[in-house]
Amino acid sequence: GSSFSPTSSRNAFTRSLPTLSNHEAPIFDEVCDTTGVTLKRFLSEVAILNPEIVELTTLYGGIETACKALSSVVRRSQLPSSETLGYESNNNVQGEDQNKLDVISNRILKRALRFTGKLGVLASEEEDTPIDLMPDNPKTQDILIDEGEKYVAVFDPLDGSSNVDAGIPTGTIIGIYEHDESCSIDYDCYGDDCTEQEALCLANTLQPGINLVSAAYCLYSSSTFLVLTLGSGTYGFTLDEQI
Repeated sequence: GSSFSPTSSRNAFTRSLPTLSNHEAPIFDEVCDTTGVTLKRFLSEVAILNPEIVELTTLYGGIETACKALSSVVRRSQLPSSETLGYESNNNVQGEDQNKLDVISNRILKRALRFTGKLGVLASEEEDTPIDLMPDNPKTQDILIDEGEKYVAVFDPLDGSSNVDAGIPTGTIIGIYEHDESCSIDYDCYGDDCTEQEALCLANTLQPGINLVSAAYCLYSSSTFLVLTLGSGTYGFTLDEQI
């Protein structure tokens, strides 16, 4: 196995930064600032001290898994035997040519996030609408809305994916919002009524940055780095494949 270890303790200058949103900043203890504490231990301590965001720390367990998988995929992407070489036959929502590495990275991150069971809506930079990750019919792309969960995730699964040809760093960018409790889907609805209800829920992915409850990025370079904030200050971790 492998694990993320702290890059360093939290920078003292970040303590005076405002929180991302209007929510009260989480409580951290001395364990969270101790060099050598893994990401898993860090999240465990945060969950104990802040039971109101325990679901958020669970979500980061999925993000950790995805970043480790993506690090391996990126590292092997230029090998002749790799399935990530070349382009897909379609473009993403920005009109950019999608290479196979984009598509595979998108699939890895979506599955890791969805299976945490903590997301209400999920949206990717690679797709024009939030979609169901495991539709009954694989040829369809049903909108992914789960009323029972707390968070909304928006992400770019592999920003700068074209850089891998030259060995330049790439990264994953993730933003997390709270799910709007007013989102309500009547699964017996029909036609335009359904479209209007879905539109209200999908607006969750268009919230301003000030509404973020958490954000993170993974950088794939000489090492794999994961940097996150839970609303106040930042914490950095480096992937150690020896532990």
